[in-house]
Amino acid sequence: MPMPRKTHSPIHLEGKTPLQRAIIGGGDQVRLQGIVPNKYRSFISKYHILLINYAAGHTHMNYVWLFFMMVLGAGGYYEYTVLEQKITTDEQQLSDLNTKLDTLQSENKKLTDDNGKLSKTANDAQAAVSDLTGQLQSTQAALTQAQAKAKATETPAPATTTTTPAQPSNKMGTIATLDGKTYQNCQLLKVEADGIVVNQSEGIIKIQYAFLPPDLQKRFGYDIHVAPQLTDDQVQRQEQLRQAAQMAGN
Repeated sequence: MPMPRKTHSPIHLEGKTPLQRAIIGGGDQVRLQGIVPNKYRSFISKYHILLINYAAGHTHMNYVWLFFMMVLGAGGYYEYTVLEQKITTDEQQLSDLNTKLDTLQSENKKLTDDNGKLSKTANDAQAAVSDLTGQLQSTQAALTQAQAKAKATETPAPATTTTTPAQPSNKMGTIATLDGKTYQNCQLLKVEADGIVVNQSEGIIKIQYAFLPPDLQKRFGYDIHVAPQLTDDQVQRQEQLRQAAQMAGN
């Protein structure tokens, strides 16, 4: 059987606190407003009968209310402390984020400044290249004009003709010596230090350089004022000329 609800006369409410009166009077939500925090009103409303029965049998009920309120106060203070810590943590995180944001903004500004400097340097370099290109083109144009002018005023060099000395021939024709002798159809056979050996109409003979006419003495390099006969080098040179003429068929 459900326990009948006890009623209290106004006498039992004398000297009671507002919270005690609210609980003894039924513990409804309207009476508890402004006395107990919202989260504890449902608890008091649910267990007000138990509290009333307990209060009816004990004369020191004020200590129970005091303990109950201390528990409520401790719970509220704990929640307040946790909330304060959370707020402090959030504020610290927000401060850190603001610091990071300031750092990023500073770095971004530095990068922007550096980019501006690089752009200016690149523009200056491009302008310098353009200036050098213009100077180079002007120099090339001036060089071309100078070359054209020099070519126009250039005097052609006279053509030079090179005459190849006649190859000595072994066919010497008629030789009239200085001692009054004449030899017909002479052909040079050999060059020696003191004279030449020739084949003529009457046979092979040797004619001394001292008896040769002056033109033949000059041909063979003989000079009586220098030496009575040719040197070995002169003989060798004259022999090479004779052999070359012989091979050429002269």
